[in-house]
Amino acid sequence: MLSVFLYAYACWLFNIYLISVDNRWLSRTHWVKFLFSFLFGFLSSYLFLYALRNFSGAESSLLFKMFPRRKTVIGILLFRGSIVNAFLYFIAYNMFLSAENQRTVIENQRLKHENLEARLHALQQQLSPHFLFNSLSTLVSLTHDEAVQRYSMQLSNIYRYLLTPSEGYMVTLDKEIDFINAYIYIIKERFEDALKISVSIAPEVLSRKIPPASLQLLLENAIKHNVVAAETPLEIEIFTQGNYVVVKNTLAALNDVQDGEGIGLYNISERYRLLGGGEVAIEKSATHFTVKLPLL
Repeated sequence: MLSVFLYAYACWLFNIYLISVDNRWLSRTHWVKFLFSFLFGFLSSYLFLYALRNFSGAESSLLFKMFPRRKTVIGILLFRGSIVNAFLYFIAYNMFLSAENQRTVIENQRLKHENLEARLHALQQQLSPHFLFNSLSTLVSLTHDEAVQRYSMQLSNIYRYLLTPSEGYMVTLDKEIDFINAYIYIIKERFEDALKISVSIAPEVLSRKIPPASLQLLLENAIKHNVVAAETPLEIEIFTQGNYVVVKNTLAALNDVQDGEGIGLYNISERYRLLGGGEVAIEKSATHFTVKLPLL
Protein backbone atom coordinates (compact mmCIF):
# COMPACT_ATOMS: atom_id res chain seq x y z
CA MET A 1 0.00 0.00 0.00
CA LEU A 2 2.85 2.38 0.80
CA SER A 3 4.32 1.86 -2.66
CA VAL A 4 0.96 2.61 -4.32
CA PHE A 5 0.61 5.78 -2.25
CA LEU A 6 4.13 6.93 -3.15
CA TYR A 7 3.50 6.24 -6.82
CA ALA A 8 0.19 8.14 -6.80
CA TYR A 9 1.74 11.05 -4.89
CA ALA A 10 4.61 11.29 -7.38
CA CYS A 11 2.16 11.28 -10.30
CA TRP A 12 0.02 13.93 -8.61
CA LEU A 13 2.97 16.28 -8.08
CA PHE A 14 4.18 15.79 -11.65
CA ASN A 15 0.73 16.45 -13.14
CA ILE A 16 0.26 19.59 -11.05
CA TYR A 17 3.61 20.90 -12.25
CA LEU A 18 2.99 19.86 -15.88
CA ILE A 19 -0.42 21.54 -16.11
CA SER A 20 0.68 24.77 -14.45
CA VAL A 21 4.01 25.14 -16.28
CA ASP A 22 4.05 28.18 -18.57
CA ASN A 23 5.97 26.93 -21.60
CA ARG A 24 5.23 28.15 -25.13
CA TRP A 25 5.70 24.70 -26.69
CA LEU A 26 3.83 22.78 -24.00
CA SER A 27 1.02 25.35 -23.89
CA ARG A 28 0.01 24.84 -27.51
CA THR A 29 -2.45 22.12 -26.53
CA HIS A 30 -3.28 20.11 -23.42
CA TRP A 31 -3.01 16.92 -25.49
CA VAL A 32 0.75 17.44 -25.53
CA LYS A 33 0.76 17.72 -21.75
CA PHE A 34 -1.45 14.65 -21.46
CA LEU A 35 1.01 12.69 -23.61
CA PHE A 36 3.89 13.73 -21.34
CA SER A 37 1.79 12.75 -18.33
CA PHE A 38 1.02 9.33 -19.86
CA LEU A 39 4.70 8.69 -20.61
CA PHE A 40 5.66 9.73 -17.09
CA GLY A 41 2.98 7.47 -15.60
CA PHE A 42 4.10 4.51 -17.71
CA LEU A 43 7.80 4.94 -16.93
CA SER A 44 7.30 5.63 -13.23
CA SER A 45 4.96 2.63 -12.99
CA TYR A 46 7.63 0.46 -14.57
CA LEU A 47 10.28 1.80 -12.17
CA PHE A 48 8.07 1.17 -9.15
CA LEU A 49 7.34 -2.33 -10.43
CA TYR A 50 11.04 -2.98 -10.94
CA ALA A 51 11.77 -1.81 -7.39
CA LEU A 52 9.02 -4.03 -5.98
CA ARG A 53 10.21 -7.09 -7.85
CA ASN A 54 13.83 -6.71 -6.84
CA PHE A 55 13.62 -5.34 -3.29
CA SER A 56 10.37 -6.47 -1.72
CA GLY A 57 9.69 -9.94 -3.04
CA ALA A 58 6.59 -8.83 -4.90
CA GLU A 59 6.50 -12.02 -6.96
CA SER A 60 5.10 -13.84 -3.95
CA SER A 61 2.06 -11.56 -3.89
CA LEU A 62 -1.49 -12.64 -4.68
CA LEU A 63 -1.42 -11.07 -8.15
CA PHE A 64 1.57 -13.14 -9.19
CA LYS A 65 -0.07 -16.30 -7.81
CA MET A 66 -3.27 -15.59 -9.80
CA PHE A 67 -1.35 -15.05 -13.02
CA PRO A 68 1.66 -17.35 -13.21
CA ARG A 69 2.99 -15.67 -16.33
CA ARG A 70 5.19 -12.78 -15.29
CA LYS A 71 4.51 -10.76 -18.46
CA THR A 72 0.77 -10.83 -17.76
CA VAL A 73 1.25 -9.46 -14.26
CA ILE A 74 3.64 -6.78 -15.46
CA GLY A 75 1.15 -5.72 -18.13
CA ILE A 76 -1.68 -5.52 -15.60
CA LEU A 77 0.40 -3.42 -13.22
CA LEU A 78 1.58 -1.07 -15.95
CA PHE A 79 -1.98 -0.67 -17.21
CA ARG A 80 -3.24 -0.02 -13.68
CA GLY A 81 -0.52 2.54 -13.07
CA SER A 82 -1.33 4.36 -16.32
CA ILE A 83 -5.04 4.45 -15.44
CA VAL A 84 -4.29 5.86 -11.99
CA ASN A 85 -2.03 8.52 -13.48
CA ALA A 86 -4.61 9.46 -16.14
CA PHE A 87 -7.26 9.80 -13.42
CA LEU A 88 -4.98 12.04 -11.39
CA TYR A 89 -4.23 14.15 -14.48
CA PHE A 90 -7.97 14.55 -15.08
CA ILE A 91 -8.52 15.77 -11.51
CA ALA A 92 -5.52 18.16 -11.66
CA TYR A 93 -6.64 19.51 -15.04
CA ASN A 94 -10.18 20.20 -13.82
CA MET A 95 -8.83 21.92 -10.71
CA PHE A 96 -6.61 24.06 -12.96
CA LEU A 97 -9.58 25.00 -15.18
CA SER A 98 -11.67 25.86 -12.14
CA ALA A 99 -8.90 28.10 -10.77
CA GLU A 100 -8.45 29.78 -14.18
CA ASN A 101 -12.18 30.44 -14.50
CA GLN A 102 -12.25 31.91 -11.00
CA ARG A 103 -9.26 34.12 -11.82
CA THR A 104 -10.99 35.32 -15.01
CA VAL A 105 -14.15 36.21 -13.07
CA ILE A 106 -12.11 38.17 -10.51
CA GLU A 107 -10.13 39.96 -13.23
CA ASN A 108 -13.34 40.92 -15.05
CA GLN A 109 -14.79 42.30 -11.85
CA ARG A 110 -11.63 44.32 -11.22
CA LEU A 111 -11.69 45.60 -14.81
CA LYS A 112 -15.33 46.62 -14.42
CA HIS A 113 -14.42 48.43 -11.21
CA GLU A 114 -11.43 50.23 -12.77
CA ASN A 115 -13.47 51.25 -15.82
CA LEU A 116 -16.26 52.65 -13.65
CA GLU A 117 -13.74 54.39 -11.42
CA ALA A 118 -12.13 56.09 -14.43
CA ARG A 119 -15.50 57.34 -15.68
CA LEU A 120 -16.48 58.58 -12.24
CA HIS A 121 -13.11 60.29 -11.81
CA ALA A 122 -13.43 62.04 -15.17
CA LEU A 123 -17.03 62.99 -14.39
CA GLN A 124 -16.08 64.31 -10.97
CA GLN A 125 -13.44 66.51 -12.56
CA GLN A 126 -16.08 68.03 -14.83
CA LEU A 127 -18.72 68.31 -12.11
CA SER A 128 -16.40 70.01 -9.64
CA PRO A 129 -17.61 73.48 -8.60
CA HIS A 130 -14.44 75.05 -9.99
CA PHE A 131 -14.96 73.60 -13.46
CA LEU A 132 -18.67 74.42 -13.55
CA PHE A 133 -18.01 77.97 -12.34
CA ASN A 134 -15.45 78.58 -15.10
CA SER A 135 -17.66 76.92 -17.72
CA LEU A 136 -20.69 79.02 -16.80
CA SER A 137 -18.60 82.19 -16.61
CA THR A 138 -17.26 81.53 -20.09
CA LEU A 139 -20.75 80.79 -21.35
CA VAL A 140 -22.05 84.10 -20.00
CA SER A 141 -19.11 86.04 -21.43
CA LEU A 142 -19.81 84.77 -24.95
CA THR A 143 -22.03 87.22 -26.78
CA HIS A 144 -22.68 85.49 -30.10
CA ASP A 145 -25.50 83.01 -30.19
CA GLU A 146 -23.62 80.67 -32.50
CA ALA A 147 -20.68 80.52 -30.12
CA VAL A 148 -23.00 79.86 -27.18
CA GLN A 149 -24.68 77.05 -29.06
CA ARG A 150 -21.37 75.46 -30.00
CA TYR A 151 -20.05 75.70 -26.45
CA SER A 152 -23.22 74.13 -25.07
CA MET A 153 -23.08 71.37 -27.69
CA GLN A 154 -19.48 70.47 -26.88
CA LEU A 155 -20.27 70.45 -23.16
CA SER A 156 -23.21 68.16 -23.89
CA ASN A 157 -20.95 65.85 -25.94
CA ILE A 158 -18.59 65.49 -22.98
CA TYR A 159 -21.28 64.39 -20.56
CA ARG A 160 -22.94 62.13 -23.12
CA TYR A 161 -19.65 60.30 -23.69
CA LEU A 162 -18.88 59.93 -19.99
CA LEU A 163 -22.36 58.70 -19.12
CA THR A 164 -22.70 56.23 -22.01
CA PRO A 165 -21.25 52.80 -21.09
CA SER A 166 -18.88 51.22 -23.62
CA GLU A 167 -19.00 47.57 -24.59
CA GLY A 168 -16.06 45.43 -23.57
CA TYR A 169 -14.47 48.23 -21.50
CA MET A 170 -12.90 49.72 -24.62
CA VAL A 171 -13.80 52.31 -27.26
CA THR A 172 -12.47 52.94 -30.72
CA LEU A 173 -9.86 55.65 -31.05
CA ASP A 174 -12.06 57.74 -33.32
CA LYS A 175 -14.76 57.97 -30.61
CA GLU A 176 -12.16 58.88 -28.00
CA ILE A 177 -10.76 61.58 -30.30
CA ASP A 178 -14.25 63.04 -30.87
CA PHE A 179 -14.65 63.23 -27.10
CA ILE A 180 -11.20 64.78 -26.69
CA ASN A 181 -11.92 67.41 -29.33
CA ALA A 182 -15.05 68.42 -27.42
CA TYR A 183 -13.06 68.53 -24.19
CA ILE A 184 -10.29 70.56 -25.83
CA TYR A 185 -12.83 73.09 -27.08
CA ILE A 186 -14.16 73.59 -23.55
CA ILE A 187 -10.78 74.02 -21.85
CA LYS A 188 -9.43 76.20 -24.68
CA GLU A 189 -12.29 78.63 -24.10
CA ARG A 190 -11.17 78.79 -20.51
CA PHE A 191 -7.38 79.05 -20.94
CA GLU A 192 -7.28 80.65 -24.41
CA ASP A 193 -3.67 81.27 -25.50
CA ALA A 194 -2.25 79.85 -22.26
CA LEU A 195 -2.93 76.36 -23.55
CA LYS A 196 -1.80 74.96 -26.90
CA ILE A 197 -3.03 71.51 -27.90
CA SER A 198 -2.41 69.73 -31.19
CA VAL A 199 -4.01 66.46 -32.29
CA SER A 200 -2.49 64.40 -35.10
CA ILE A 201 -3.91 60.90 -35.49
CA ALA A 202 -3.10 58.54 -38.37
CA PRO A 203 -6.37 57.56 -40.12
CA GLU A 204 -5.43 53.88 -40.33
CA VAL A 205 -5.47 53.43 -36.54
CA LEU A 206 -8.81 55.14 -35.83
CA SER A 207 -10.54 51.75 -35.58
CA ARG A 208 -8.11 50.52 -32.92
CA LYS A 209 -9.26 50.63 -29.30
CA ILE A 210 -8.21 52.08 -25.96
CA PRO A 211 -9.85 52.26 -22.50
CA PRO A 212 -12.43 55.08 -22.45
CA ALA A 213 -11.52 58.51 -21.05
CA SER A 214 -7.80 57.60 -21.00
CA LEU A 215 -6.73 60.61 -23.06
CA GLN A 216 -8.92 62.94 -21.01
CA LEU A 217 -7.29 61.77 -17.79
CA LEU A 218 -3.86 62.48 -19.26
CA LEU A 219 -4.90 65.96 -20.41
CA GLU A 220 -6.41 66.65 -16.99
CA ASN A 221 -3.20 65.55 -15.28
CA ALA A 222 -1.06 67.75 -17.52
CA ILE A 223 -3.20 70.82 -16.79
CA LYS A 224 -3.53 70.06 -13.08
CA HIS A 225 0.19 69.64 -12.38
CA ASN A 226 1.71 72.33 -14.60
CA VAL A 227 1.67 76.11 -14.85
CA VAL A 228 -0.83 77.29 -17.47
CA ALA A 229 -0.21 80.97 -18.25
CA ALA A 230 -0.14 83.20 -21.32
CA GLU A 231 3.51 84.02 -20.63
CA THR A 232 4.47 80.34 -20.49
CA PRO A 233 1.83 78.39 -22.44
CA LEU A 234 1.39 74.72 -21.67
CA GLU A 235 1.89 72.77 -24.89
CA ILE A 236 0.27 69.36 -25.28
CA GLU A 237 0.61 67.06 -28.28
CA ILE A 238 -1.59 64.06 -28.99
CA PHE A 239 -0.34 61.90 -31.83
CA THR A 240 0.08 58.31 -32.95
CA GLN A 241 3.42 56.53 -33.05
CA GLY A 242 3.35 52.99 -34.39
CA ASN A 243 1.03 50.97 -32.14
CA TYR A 244 0.76 53.76 -29.58
CA VAL A 245 -1.22 56.93 -29.07
CA VAL A 246 1.05 59.44 -27.37
CA VAL A 247 0.27 62.37 -25.06
CA LYS A 248 3.27 64.67 -24.63
CA ASN A 249 3.30 67.91 -22.68
CA THR A 250 5.88 70.50 -21.71
CA LEU A 251 6.96 70.54 -18.08
CA ALA A 252 6.37 73.56 -15.88
CA ALA A 253 5.50 71.82 -12.65
CA LEU A 254 3.56 73.64 -9.97
CA ASN A 255 5.30 74.08 -6.62
CA ASP A 256 2.23 72.95 -4.68
CA VAL A 257 1.32 69.77 -6.55
CA GLN A 258 -2.16 68.67 -5.54
CA ASP A 259 -2.84 65.46 -3.71
CA GLY A 260 -3.76 62.49 -5.85
CA GLU A 261 -0.95 62.83 -8.35
CA GLY A 262 -0.52 59.52 -10.14
CA ILE A 263 -4.05 58.23 -9.51
CA GLY A 264 -5.06 58.79 -13.13
CA LEU A 265 -1.91 57.12 -14.46
CA TYR A 266 -2.36 54.19 -12.08
CA ASN A 267 -5.97 53.77 -13.17
CA ILE A 268 -5.01 53.72 -16.84
CA SER A 269 -2.12 51.30 -16.27
CA GLU A 270 -4.30 48.98 -14.20
CA ARG A 271 -7.02 48.87 -16.85
CA TYR A 272 -4.45 48.00 -19.52
CA ARG A 273 -3.08 45.25 -17.28
CA LEU A 274 -6.54 43.77 -16.75
CA LEU A 275 -7.26 43.96 -20.47
CA GLY A 276 -3.96 42.24 -21.24
CA GLY A 277 -3.14 45.03 -23.65
CA GLY A 278 0.48 45.72 -22.79
CA GLU A 279 2.14 48.24 -20.56
CA VAL A 280 1.71 52.00 -20.51
CA ALA A 281 5.06 53.67 -21.25
CA ILE A 282 5.91 56.77 -19.19
CA GLU A 283 8.88 58.97 -20.05
CA LYS A 284 10.03 62.10 -18.24
CA SER A 285 12.79 64.47 -19.24
CA ALA A 286 13.85 67.89 -18.03
CA THR A 287 11.44 69.56 -20.46
CA HIS A 288 8.67 67.08 -21.32
CA PHE A 289 6.40 64.44 -19.82
CA THR A 290 5.27 61.71 -22.20
CA VAL A 291 2.76 58.88 -21.84
CA LYS A 292 2.33 56.21 -24.53
CA LEU A 293 -0.89 54.19 -24.56
CA PRO A 294 -0.88 50.90 -26.52
CA LEU A 295 -3.54 50.60 -29.22
CA LEU A 296 -5.56 47.42 -28.81
